Amino acid sequence: MHHQRIFRHSLTPEPTPRWLLNARAPSLAHQTWIVVGVVALTVALTLPTRAIRAAETDPAVLAIQESVPDSPAKRIRASKILINLRRHDLAKEYIQQVINQQLSTPALSSLHDQFGPALFIGLAGDPDLQPSGAELSQLVLAAAHETARDPRRIERLITDLASDMEETRFRAIVELQRSGTAAIWPLLAVLADKQRAAAHPAARTTMLALGPAAVEPLIAALAADKPLLRVSAVQLLAHLRDRRAVAYLVGPAFSAAEDAGVQMAARRALRRIAGVDPQRWEVEQLLSHQIEQVQSGQLSWTADLQQQIPRWRWHQEDQSLVMDHVDIDVARAQVTAQLAKDLELMVPERQEYRLQALTAQLLAAKLEVGLDQPLPPEVLGEASACGSDLLEAVLQRSMRSQQPAAAIASLEVLERIGTVELVATSSLRPRPIVRALDDPHRRVRFVAAKTIMHINPHVPYAGSSRLVKALVHLGTATGKRRALVGFPRLARGSEIASLLEELGFATDLVTDSRQFFRLATQLADYDLAFLSDATGWPDAHQLLQSLRLDPLSAELPVAVMARMSNGRTVDRITEQDPLAIAVVEPFSVDAVRLHIRDLMAVRGRHYVSPEERLRYAQLALSWLVDLAEDEQRYGFYDVLCWESQLERALYVPELSLDAARLLGLLGSPAAQRALVDLVSENVLPIEQRQAAASALQTAVDRRGILLTTDEILTQYERYNASQNLKKETQTVLGSILDSIESRRHSGES
Repeated sequence: MHHQRIFRHSLTPEPTPRWLLNARAPSLAHQTWIVVGVVALTVALTLPTRAIRAAETDPAVLAIQESVPDSPAKRIRASKILINLRRHDLAKEYIQQVINQQLSTPALSSLHDQFGPALFIGLAGDPDLQPSGAELSQLVLAAAHETARDPRRIERLITDLASDMEETRFRAIVELQRSGTAAIWPLLAVLADKQRAAAHPAARTTMLALGPAAVEPLIAALAADKPLLRVSAVQLLAHLRDRRAVAYLVGPAFSAAEDAGVQMAARRALRRIAGVDPQRWEVEQLLSHQIEQVQSGQLSWTADLQQQIPRWRWHQEDQSLVMDHVDIDVARAQVTAQLAKDLELMVPERQEYRLQALTAQLLAAKLEVGLDQPLPPEVLGEASACGSDLLEAVLQRSMRSQQPAAAIASLEVLERIGTVELVATSSLRPRPIVRALDDPHRRVRFVAAKTIMHINPHVPYAGSSRLVKALVHLGTATGKRRALVGFPRLARGSEIASLLEELGFATDLVTDSRQFFRLATQLADYDLAFLSDATGWPDAHQLLQSLRLDPLSAELPVAVMARMSNGRTVDRITEQDPLAIAVVEPFSVDAVRLHIRDLMAVRGRHYVSPEERLRYAQLALSWLVDLAEDEQRYGFYDVLCWESQLERALYVPELSLDAARLLGLLGSPAAQRALVDLVSENVLPIEQRQAAASALQTAVDRRGILLTTDEILTQYERYNASQNLKKETQTVLGSILDSIESRRHSGES
């Protein structure tokens, strides 16, 4: 019998090892013990196998074992049989052996073709086969997916669609269906190619067999600039009769600029899907309603954990269809732009539709590239052709509807084509580009300031003081992560502040609401804030409202810390504020870390990183230097009244040189005092101190010596005390005295 033959084979003596043959012959007693030991070891090693196999009585299992499956396919087949025999333990061993072979993608895909996907899906779901079953299933299904979507394989199958043999054509259709959406563009390319007419029927059959999965790619193909391709896409949508296509067919059907063949096909498709011939006014209402639905998020899109969805689009450069995974807000903006463009082309005489289409186009383009990245050149060129009046209307509309991305994009285009007429007005009401300096979003304020500096007005205009205010606030950022804590009890507030500092935040602590509001609206570096609901008048609710009304604090995310008895009230407060969250007072770093994550999440793409803030600060200070340097041209800008805030930038290494230069140009008593104090800071880098000394000379040349007698005497004492310090320190301190004495020798004070 089989088990007897296996049993005897397991007792076959092993050959004597070479090292034992070459060893010195032991004594008789030692030989006896060696023999006994070898026999005992042999018995010990064979007993488990003998016990297991002696216990196996199922002839089917024994037959599988006797067959010794030695290929992946044989092992999968053996596993399948063993699973049916409820011998998952043995099946799992064969599955693991297949995994250990580390098969190539073609070999794994071959297993999928041979046994079908159902088997491998079942392996992944059987708890008695884990983790091996899930691992093999993932390998096989991934390989099959990759093989099915291989462009070279798809191209070979498409070539077979024109075969004279029906069997070859049928096999190609079935295999292309397996390729799914990856085959859509190659099939469409066949349909748009008159030279491949023999393959058209099979290609059309394959496309229609894909069903609803083909609808969105076909809709994306409507943006192609090839009429024959668009006609093919429209005809396929008509046969699929999916109502999702209706809103995207009405543009081609009623646009006066559309190709006649595409227009006729689109109208036939609408008639086939809707059952009636829609009138123009009905189509206009349909598109307007669809745009509202998309913008309000009413479409049933399913996003993944990263809030992304698959999105098909026509890639103009490559002349092909591509699928990307994009943020759901980006997808919403792209669809809105497409529908708004169709509506504009259909009713070109409506100015409102032109405005809506350009706003949607700029919004989608800016969201695609990122708020901190410039618009693509082609978008800039197309938008520039619309003229400054329409772009100014887009800016105004975007700010009113709180669409900062569209506002930034319109300002970028206005910077390119704008003139001083954009800030000039006959009334006291500032123009939109000037009002953008007070926008709640930092990036909008920065780009507005950048645009005005590029336009470079030389005469006063309504709201010109807003430019200096915006530049000063932007220019005082330090590029550091910073947090604000408001708590009525100093000891407890200090504990929360220390937790934030452990996580890398420079933290300011205040004990009342007024101090909280003052710091939040003055310092430009706050990433987030923690506010106790026990903070005194104004209370947390009133304080949040005040923060949102001030453009300099409107973006600040705030965690409102609730007392045990006040949780529901705080929940109601934060529900009304999208940038506020309700939390329990944190007592650990881990708790604070979770709250910080949630606060950053509410900012999303509108968060401006410390690095970006520092870059804004450097540019803002350089622009303020330009304004202060030419008093004759820019005298209507009052920079001097902001000198107390500008002093903060002196001690930021990346800003110190420009800040010193700016204070030197202002030359006020406070500016001279700040420069002298910086020069006297021996621990600072010598480059910063030298720049301050040079700036003081500029201030003295412009305004004279405005230091008090005591301040001058103090400076002499500092120089005299530097005799044991480095020579460079003595030199820079001496330069201060040189600046002072130069005016004294010239008879000025």
